[in-house]
Amino acid sequence: AIEINNLPSTAQGVLAVLHAPPSQWYNKPGGGDMYLTVADVKPLPGLDSTISAVGKEVTVDIVEKEMEYGSWTLMHRYNHASSLIHSTIAEDPDGWATVYVWMRYSQLRVLDWQRNYNTQPRQLSHSQMSFVTLLAKRYRELPNLRWIIRLAMSCVGRGGSGDLGQRIRDDILHILRHHRGWGHGSMMEEWHQKLHNNTNPDDVVICDALLAFWHSFGNIHEYRRVLGENGVTPQRLASYEQAIHAEPDYVPHIRDTMLGELGRYGHLLKQVHLGTDLHTSCDYVRGFLWGDVRPCVDGYLHARVHARPIDKIFSAAEARKALRRQILDGHMSDEQVRDLLFADIAIESDIRRIIEGGVEHDGSVWSHLRILGTVAELLLCSEGVISSRE
Repeated sequence: AIEINNLPSTAQGVLAVLHAPPSQWYNKPGGGDMYLTVADVKPLPGLDSTISAVGKEVTVDIVEKEMEYGSWTLMHRYNHASSLIHSTIAEDPDGWATVYVWMRYSQLRVLDWQRNYNTQPRQLSHSQMSFVTLLAKRYRELPNLRWIIRLAMSCVGRGGSGDLGQRIRDDILHILRHHRGWGHGSMMEEWHQKLHNNTNPDDVVICDALLAFWHSFGNIHEYRRVLGENGVTPQRLASYEQAIHAEPDYVPHIRDTMLGELGRYGHLLKQVHLGTDLHTSCDYVRGFLWGDVRPCVDGYLHARVHARPIDKIFSAAEARKALRRQILDGHMSDEQVRDLLFADIAIESDIRRIIEGGVEHDGSVWSHLRILGTVAELLLCSEGVISSRE
């Protein structure tokens, strides 16, 4: 052991080399002096607080399930999250924060989406919808935790009723019938097997890649480009329990048919797996939007295509504030609140890309201040601190 005495109280560290007589000198790997920290290092902001007993219990439980269970899928994850919310978390902020981090890791593909278990699409879509409907219910009941519950929702797709999930299985069979050559060993057959046994959000990306392939008259580089830009690498495709090794083949005489079929199928996949698809989310709420809310939402859908960036931001703020008024109305069902929240999340996701890309305006102080004020309003909508009367 080495002791270093008489260091000043303000010392942060010691630069040193080690000498072992008669002739051995030791430096850090790669050369240079060693640096030994002697001061207490404060934890990073946010890591210096203690977690609640509920938060610890939930964290330990989640780690056990994710690390030790031999069979595990998205369906199991959503079902277990619902169980924890019912039985353990209640109103504990640390418990809710843990659920958000858990769902975020899942969304980022850090956690397994399938492990030694096949899930039918209707089972996954049902568990997913049950989970996000529960989140919507808690959003209404726990005003101080709305911001973190909404964050958790943004990491999970909407899901759907059993028949919506069943259509994922049925409609891919209909697509396969357009070409008899798509048998064993073809990309379409491999994808069909994956869809039947464990559909997940990657299937939205695969469908988009196939659309790019058929749009480009069979350009395989377009297929690979869309997959790569969305993180679905060849290694990931091969890692599925129903692996996809082959690449698509182009059949010229069915191009127009495939573009129509894959377009409709992609919309179905987005309905189940994505909560941030703008047009899908707005379609779900259109039938029950209030009279003064619908023009605001439709106004944003028009503005995002035809208006200047600065006006898109103003329109998004009006749409989100209008949606929030209806979300917080006590006469909405949990299912309606769920779909209104997803519409709000979709608009937020859409307008964020415009804001982060920079907003062109006339350069005046007034324009700067107006944009800052509107962006602050958008943030308040996300944080859940604008009342239903504002």
